[in-house]
Amino acid sequence: MANRNEKGVCHICGELKELSFEHIPPRSAGNNGPSKMYRAADIVETCGAFDSSKTEGVRYQQEQKGTGFRTLCRDCNSYLGRNYVGEYAKCIRELGCMLAKNPPAEGEGGIRLVGKDINALAFFKHVIGNFSATTAAGSMADCRKYLLDRESRDFPGRYRLFMFAVPERGAGMLSTGWATLLLDSGQQDYYTIAAIAAFPVGFFLLDARRSSIAPSGIGCEITAIAALEWGAKPGFAVELPYMSIEKMWPVPIMR
Repeated sequence: MANRNEKGVCHICGELKELSFEHIPPRSAGNNGPSKMYRAADIVETCGAFDSSKTEGVRYQQEQKGTGFRTLCRDCNSYLGRNYVGEYAKCIRELGCMLAKNPPAEGEGGIRLVGKDINALAFFKHVIGNFSATTAAGSMADCRKYLLDRESRDFPGRYRLFMFAVPERGAGMLSTGWATLLLDSGQQDYYTIAAIAAFPVGFFLLDARRSSIAPSGIGCEITAIAALEWGAKPGFAVELPYMSIEKMWPVPIMR
């Protein structure tokens, strides 16, 4: 992650520019106060556990105006902000209010989110922009045109996007790269995935070309939204499973 006023390669346009701060989640979704950012490796090294609740004595980076990254240039950051953030924040605030009023009850494994009057493509592109910002520079270069032309529906076929609900108020986790996970299936199956999650919602992005299998239990797939026309507000309903990020990696909440 670049320091303030430092130049670097923008994760979206690929140009060497001064990098600006990208809020993840957006400021308009409440991410505008002081925050502490920890590295998973530091938590494990200090506390001996892969557990984000165990941070005593762990070094961190202090951010005064919310959680985020300096990985996008000002031009790309502004373009995403003008075109995508508002629609995303509107939908996420609705889900947050639903969870605040009706927290998970015993036996409930998820929640039904009904999206109304939402530019669905803008919502989807905001999420993809966040993954571009949090994964390694150049690893999602094939999304450049898709993100910087708001009307483009040419989403690379290698990706599949999954969505889930995070009912733990105040919880947050930002993955900073792709992870390749092996399944204990006896067949050497593996998948490559990235994750972003903060109350009230999280996402998994699967790289199908670097996976031998699509894992189960990672949320409700919403990839089809990528092909909708710009400005279309078809209304949608998704069944979002509840997942916990207490251990720094989303896992289903067993009830």
